[in-house]
Amino acid sequence: MHNPNPFYAEFDQRFYKFPSYFRRSAIAEAFGIVKSHHSRFQLWQAEQQHAQQEGKRFSKKPPKLQAQHQAFPCLYKGNMFIRTSDRAAKIKVFHQGDWVWLPITFKGQDLFKRNVWSMKECSPTLVRKGKRYALHIAYEGDVKLTQAELSKQRVCAARFRVNEFRSLFRDGR
Repeated sequence: MHNPNPFYAEFDQRFYKFPSYFRRSAIAEAFGIVKSHHSRFQLWQAEQQHAQQEGKRFSKKPPKLQAQHQAFPCLYKGNMFIRTSDRAAKIKVFHQGDWVWLPITFKGQDLFKRNVWSMKECSPTLVRKGKRYALHIAYEGDVKLTQAELSKQRVCAARFRVNEFRSLFRDGR
């Protein structure tokens, strides 16, 4: 049914047929970026206040909200991404002035080699690498932990933040 008074009429006219799931993904990404900025700014304020209370000089500049980000859209399954076979799918893209389904093929990577064949495939993310584009697909599944004593276990952890990636590894041997 046609809405005679759309809330974002100018947006709808300028970006005709813009998929609502892309819009949802963009809004969620923007919300996360602003929320992260507010968190970083509050941490900076607390750090500045702590330094002042101790009588120390504080010259660290406050974090700035950046206008440019390397954010990539999530292609929600069924609405933006449809797998057609083990090595092929269709993605919805803006091509020649219209939103169309574009068939794509995957590299012949064996899901058994990556040990994800029995896991649930999540919605992929479209990522630009140089002049090429790639799909990053996450898989969800249960992992059985070993019952070895803690000192003999291997532990790997990763921490993700805006503009920061830290990887920690502890070898139990």
